[in-house]
Order: sequence, then C-alpha cells, then structure tokens
Amino acid sequence: MASSAKRAKTKFGDVIALRLDPAAPPGLADLEGVLHVERRGDRVECTVDSSEKRLTEILRWLGEQSVLIRDCQVKEPELKEVFVELAR
Repeated sequence: MASSAKRAKTKFGDVIALRLDPAAPPGLADLEGVLHVERRGDRVECTVDSSEKRLTEILRWLGEQSVLIRDCQVKEPELKEVFVELAR
C-alpha cells in the first residue's frame, strides 16, 4: 500500500490524453487507478497506474456521463521523466 501512495504522490505513470466534448466531468480524478488529471489546452491528460487496466474503464465511465470522446492517445512515460520524478 505504501508504494501505491508514493506513486500517487509522484504522479508518473502512463498518460491517457483525451479530447472531450463537453470537457471532462467532475469525478474523473476519483476513478480507481487515476493518479492525476491535468487540463492542457483542449485536452485532458489522465496519468494512470496502467493504461492497459484503466483505458477501458475510463472510456466506459465517460460514455456513462454522456461525454463524446473526440480523440484518445496513450503515452508511456519516458525513462528521463521517471528518473527526474523519483529524484525529487
């Protein structure tokens, strides 16, 4: 349990970048496995513990909220980003 708390504090993991219509509803950050949610321009970036586990859950939840998903990209963290975050 301590390792997941540390990981949540560092906010690194896979990033699911979404372009949504309307914007992300409240509650997205509260979904299981979502470590951090940040708005970047017209996109919402969700940092998750595992994109393989969370992508389907997030997309399903957004559909239940009647949110149209206009675009979705999954990015894994680069080794340099992980190193810098862990060094903090």
